[in-house]
Amino acid sequence: MADEGKVVQKDVSAPNLRLNKYYWLVNTEGFPISSSTWEKMWDYVIVTHPQGHDVAESIRGKTNKRVPYPNAPVIQPSASIPSSLSSVQEYLQKLQYNYTGMQFFDVKRYKPLSRLMDMAKDMIKESLPIKCLEAVILSLYLTSPLTSLQRFTIRFKSSHEGRCYRHVVLGVHQGGIYGSLGLSRRLSLMYK
Repeated sequence: MADEGKVVQKDVSAPNLRLNKYYWLVNTEGFPISSSTWEKMWDYVIVTHPQGHDVAESIRGKTNKRVPYPNAPVIQPSASIPSSLSSVQEYLQKLQYNYTGMQFFDVKRYKPLSRLMDMAKDMIKESLPIKCLEAVILSLYLTSPLTSLQRFTIRFKSSHEGRCYRHVVLGVHQGGIYGSLGLSRRLSLMYK
């Protein structure tokens, strides 16, 4: 599920990016990220950011690109539900929302749960920014030790300046109390 309205999932070059109002690039080649995938992402920055070319060059010119690497929480079955959910949400927020224009993980919702859990392990290993659907899969994986917790997806739409955005979060229920885990561009749309 895309965060932008119309989804165009194809191999695009910078000139084609200018023609599409909404687009969504997906890393289908896996890891490590190939040079052609990096180039598509830099093209996206150049086209969409107001000072795109300067921003891309300033980042690419840096020799030491240290980034924080958050540690995934280890949830014990005996841990309290509220503290476990808080630690999962904190981890999602440390990964940050993916504004790059490139979805790093090629999520197929129809895949078996075991395959999605393998993808969650890859997300933890690579520690890259994620979007809402990836956050749901990661939340499913991280909360799996909490056997008394019921999990379900919540999908909804929002609009801003005439554009439609689709969202998904992981709904949780235990002992008559409901909540959600997730990641979104807006803080009010992800964690309750």
